[in-house]
Amino acid sequence: MKQYFAIIHKDEDNPYCVVFPDLPDCLSAGDTYAGAIQNATEALRCYAERTNGDMPVPRSFEELIAEKKVQKIAANAAFVGIPLLIKKGQIIDDKILSSRLGEAHNPTSERAGR
Repeated sequence: MKQYFAIIHKDEDNPYCVVFPDLPDCLSAGDTYAGAIQNATEALRCYAERTNGDMPVPRSFEELIAEKKVQKIAANAAFVGIPLLIKKGQIIDDKILSSRLGEAHNPTSERAGR
């Protein structure tokens, strides 16, 4: 199962806001922390549907936190791994997604060698 890291912010008078550093157009929110996680899972699934599985390879926590922009966004926020859950029978088949995203976990891939 693939997962993307999300950054969850909470400002005093606002709901929990969720951003995915690897998916700049994928945002979510929730009135509670649990609600934010649930909504983030759904937002990630919808993003996968909308892009027909053409998604960037998810970066590791180490790769993300090394980036200055992510460090700034993540200050005083939580990092959470959100699983990409695709329901059977939907437009995107998990096998298709695995083949598109799998190179991140394949030690012979070009990306893994960087």
